[in-house]
Amino acid sequence: AYTPGSGDLAAGHVTLTLVGVAYAPCPNDSDKMILSFIPGTVNLSGNFTYNNIYHTGMNGVQILLKNSSDVVIATTTTGPDASNSNQPGHYSFTNVPDGIYHLSASYSGDWGGNNATDALVIELYTVGLYPLYGLNLKVGDVTNNLIENATDALWVKFRTIGMINSYPAGDWMMIDTTFTLAGVANINLMGMCEGDVNGSYIPTDTKEATFLSVKDDGIISIPENMEFDYPVRSNIVADLGAMTLFLGYDADKFEVENASTPMEGLKYVIRDGEIRLAWSNVTPISVHENDPFITLRMKVKTTLNTPVQVFDVKSGSEFANEKAVRYDDFKLNMASIKTIGNSTGFSICNYPNPFSISTEIVYTLPEEGHVNLVLTNLLGEDLHTLVNTSQSAGSYTIKINPADFNMVPGVYIYKIKVEGTNSTFVRFNKMIFTR
Repeated sequence: AYTPGSGDLAAGHVTLTLVGVAYAPCPNDSDKMILSFIPGTVNLSGNFTYNNIYHTGMNGVQILLKNSSDVVIATTTTGPDASNSNQPGHYSFTNVPDGIYHLSASYSGDWGGNNATDALVIELYTVGLYPLYGLNLKVGDVTNNLIENATDALWVKFRTIGMINSYPAGDWMMIDTTFTLAGVANINLMGMCEGDVNGSYIPTDTKEATFLSVKDDGIISIPENMEFDYPVRSNIVADLGAMTLFLGYDADKFEVENASTPMEGLKYVIRDGEIRLAWSNVTPISVHENDPFITLRMKVKTTLNTPVQVFDVKSGSEFANEKAVRYDDFKLNMASIKTIGNSTGFSICNYPNPFSISTEIVYTLPEEGHVNLVLTNLLGEDLHTLVNTSQSAGSYTIKINPADFNMVPGVYIYKIKVEGTNSTFVRFNKMIFTR
């Protein structure tokens, strides 16, 4: 006699080998018997879903059934539901007697779904500005100290950028349940990734897709192997509460040394051709159109005869407002870069150009010298002296806000003269101010 365990076998055939018993020989003198069996009746079933707005079903979750003595009496794994268009996350047990039982779940699949927006939600909850409850609240306690606070938010940012790769609370939190079975029961279970307090993870995927994109911001001409500041600008006016930004670049062509920003508390990691940045604060920061909100100190390591866009925005990047609501229309203005063939390493340019809000003049000195940089009109008449001092070799940036200089739309000239230790350099360039 053979009785299949609950939830273990489906209808079909089982092969039994009989050992140490007397039996009538089967055809062909085989020592095996092929027996058919009929499975028991399913009387306990349900679905396991992720706690997001889609209630995404999850395959591969182990479901444990325990009796009232807390002894595991059966296990199964979630999979497609054949009776419901193969929807994922289904489980079932057969021939479970009436009684009191406990269901729990475990999962060893990919963890994900955390970013700076989750950190902001935790910070807002801490000061009473965001409602969190139930499982969404529980997964905010990533430090596993039974309280959700700013320390948890900091851990979320650290893991977002890869400074840590685990939480004290683990990767997953599952909701278990105790219930009374009387005949037939349908018990649904759910879980979440630790830290994903806004429930935006989609299992087997990442955070929900954003519409963060890059807009070309002109061309920067830079001498090879000379350090310079590369600005990342906003294309819209926005109040930022959280920023998650992953930028990829070719490490054979470019070297990124550090990042600076007016966003106090920015966390970032530069590693293996990627910059991972995370920032959040309950006090939002206002960014204006065309203003740089991140500046990357970098240099070009090889000759670029044609302009090259340095960075591409990686999946998982997300900007949110002060209420932790994602921006779906945020664009980043980022310039392409080429190297200049001037063997002396002297260069000057402005970008963007033309500009409607502001522009930056960037110049590079190959040696120490006295710098005189002047803004003029088309007739060559001096309007404003921008720089008149001695400076060391290196790259410098001057921001031009038209309102500060009483500029009206039109064409302007900026001219630079550098009386260096060994040489004198002079150059003129045009900038165009539009509305």
